[in-house]
Amino acid sequence: MLHENYKIKASVLAIVLSLLLQYPVFAQNTKSEINNSGFIENMNNSFTNFKDSVSGNFNNFQQQQQQAFEDFKKQIQKKWGSGNFAYSDSVNWVEYYKDNNARSTVNFKEGTATIQLLQTPEDAENSQKTVKDITEAIHELVLTKGKTDNFEDDNTVPEELSNEAVLKDQLTTNEGIPVTEENINTYTSEIIKTKDIKKTHITGTDGESRVMVSVSIPLAPDYLKVRAEKILPLVTKYANKYNIEPELILGVIHIESYFNPKAISHANAIGLMQLVPTSGGMDSYKYVYGESKQPSRRFLSNPENNINLGTAYLKILMTTYFEGINNYESRRHCAVSSYNTGVGNVCLTVSGNKIVRNTVSIINDMTSSETYRYLSKNLKYKEAREYVVKVNDKYLMYKRILEYE
Repeated sequence: MLHENYKIKASVLAIVLSLLLQYPVFAQNTKSEINNSGFIENMNNSFTNFKDSVSGNFNNFQQQQQQAFEDFKKQIQKKWGSGNFAYSDSVNWVEYYKDNNARSTVNFKEGTATIQLLQTPEDAENSQKTVKDITEAIHELVLTKGKTDNFEDDNTVPEELSNEAVLKDQLTTNEGIPVTEENINTYTSEIIKTKDIKKTHITGTDGESRVMVSVSIPLAPDYLKVRAEKILPLVTKYANKYNIEPELILGVIHIESYFNPKAISHANAIGLMQLVPTSGGMDSYKYVYGESKQPSRRFLSNPENNINLGTAYLKILMTTYFEGINNYESRRHCAVSSYNTGVGNVCLTVSGNKIVRNTVSIINDMTSSETYRYLSKNLKYKEAREYVVKVNDKYLMYKRILEYE
C-alpha cells in the first residue's frame, strides 16, 4: 500500500537527472481484442455501441481538425518554406509567435531551446534590428505560458498550456541563477554576447526571400529534476487514488514524453503519458468516469487529466488483465510492456495466442527476472523490447530517489 506522503531527495535527484542517459520515446499502443473478464466484455460492447452512434460526428470532427492543421501548415510554409515546418512532437515543444514570424522549439530530451525568427534581407543586415528581434524572442521564450495548440478550428480555441511560465526555473544565467522577469535583460544580453547567431536565407512557398535567424540555448542542468518536481503533486494524487507506485508513473512519463507538456506523437498519442484517444484513452476514460467516451485532444493535453487517465490505464493493465500473475514485479513487467505494445502482443509473445489466462499461467511459472529477460528479448517489436528496459531503469531510478515517510 502506498503511503500518503513522500518527498524527493532534491540533491540526489539533481545529480541523477543531470547524468541521465537520453532515450528515444515510443508511442503507446493499446489494448484491443482481448476478452478476459466481464469488465472487458462490457467495455468492448460499450465501445462498439458508442462508436456506431457517434462515428459520423466524430469523423466529421476529425476531418475538421485535420483540415485546420493542414491550413496552419500551409501558412507556416508560406513564410518558412516547405522544408522548415516545425510542430510539437513527443519530446519537442514548439510555439509560434508574432503572426508566425518567430518560433521557439524546446527539446526536453536533449535539454536545448532554439529560437528562430524571420527577417527581411534588409533587416538582417541591420545588427540593431536583429538584436532587438532576438531580445523580444528570448523574452517570449522565458515568459510564455504556451498554448494548447498553435491553430484553432471551428470546435476548439487554444488556451494557455500552463498557469505559469513553462520554463520557470529551467533557464539560468551564466552564474547559475534562475532567469526571472527581474534579470531577464541580463540573461538576454549574455545570450546575444556568447551564443552563435546563425542566419540562413530561405524562400517561402509564396516565393518571397527571407532570412531565418537562429540561436540555441541550453536548459539548466537540473531541468528534468525541476519538471519532475512540478508534476509530483499530481503523480502523488493519482498514485494514491489507484494504488500505483509513483515511481512507475514517473518512469512511464520520463520515457514517453520527457515531461513535455505539449507532447503529441505521429500516432496521435497525447500528453505526458502519451495516451491514444481511441484506445488507451477511451478505455481509461470508461474506467474512471463510467462513460464510453473518447477523450478529446484538449482533455488529454491537460496534465492532470492525462496523469489521471494514464495512471488509471496502468491500473487496468495491472489489475484487470494481469491480476492473476502472482509476482508483483512480473505483473509490472507485463503491464509496462502492454502499455507500449498492447496486451495482445504481449500475450502472443508469451503464449502464442491472445488469451490472457494462458499468458498468466506461463508467467506464474517464471521468476520476475525471467519474465523481464524474456519480454526484453522476445517481444516482436524492437521499440517494445527497448521500452521494457528503459521504463524499468527509470522506475528503479525513481524508486531510489523517492523516500517514503
